[in-house]
Amino acid sequence: TLTPENEYTVSGTLERKRKFEVFFVGENRKFFEDRNSVLFDELNLQDEGEFTPEVFSEAANSLTDYYRERGYPDAKVRSEYNQVDYKNVTVRFYIEKGQRIVIRSVTLKNVANVSGSDRAEITRNIEIDTPYDRDAVERDLNGPARSYLQQAGFHEAGIFTINEKFSRNRKFVDLTITADAGPLYR
Repeated sequence: TLTPENEYTVSGTLERKRKFEVFFVGENRKFFEDRNSVLFDELNLQDEGEFTPEVFSEAANSLTDYYRERGYPDAKVRSEYNQVDYKNVTVRFYIEKGQRIVIRSVTLKNVANVSGSDRAEITRNIEIDTPYDRDAVERDLNGPARSYLQQAGFHEAGIFTINEKFSRNRKFVDLTITADAGPLYR
């Protein structure tokens, strides 16, 4: 059962006297009060926009990404809305954060031909004791890390694979990153 402590409401009026009421369900009130503007910005309700199922579905996806970027890889947010008429809508976002996961260790494999300083540079942006966001790790490996290797002479640097090993309580993850640096060209 939900209590007023894990439901937060935002309401307002947009241009053309359109009114909205948004309920965030599944977090504690203090969390929402501290992050009201951030979460509301994620909704991207614009004065000229229409209230459609797609708008709220996209907003739910944005909120899901918001949580995943903060270390909740299993986060799910779904929306339900009730449009009374063209100008009035009520929407509820049901938030299931899941367990927050923190990176405990990072191991780099298949890099025998890569120097120690280059190895450190590959994983420079993947910090221990920070929230785990697999998408951010993949973006870093396939962007800056690959570019660094290519500039360091590994012109064929390619695929990075990530193996995740979660702790029993799913609070921590140990990452093993297998690199395909390719040959060093000088």
